[in-house]
Amino acid sequence: MTTISRLVPLIERISESKENQPVSATELAKELKVSKDHAYARLRRAQLAGAVVRFNKPEKGNLKLFMPAPRPRFLPDPEAVFQQIRELGPEVRFVHPLSDESVVYRRKRAKR
Repeated sequence: MTTISRLVPLIERISESKENQPVSATELAKELKVSKDHAYARLRRAQLAGAVVRFNKPEKGNLKLFMPAPRPRFLPDPEAVFQQIRELGPEVRFVHPLSDESVVYRRKRAKR
């Protein structure tokens, strides 16, 4: 049985081979060598787990297409954190630890 952690990279690979187009259960079934019903079951479990998202809106009789869900961020966006912590003042400067570039965040003005 294919676990969700193995299913997502497979969907990503199929999608990339189609120039980042969504993947159908038929394509997944062919790749996994299982029935279309089994492919749909695996896609439903992956969707419930938040690993894949439905690409097109549900309509009667339409083809269901799926894409990998965006990966969650482990850490929050530093600029968003800066905007929330008022005690840091109107501006903060630092050197990015990975790119070694100088970074400046300025407080955004509130809309009136």
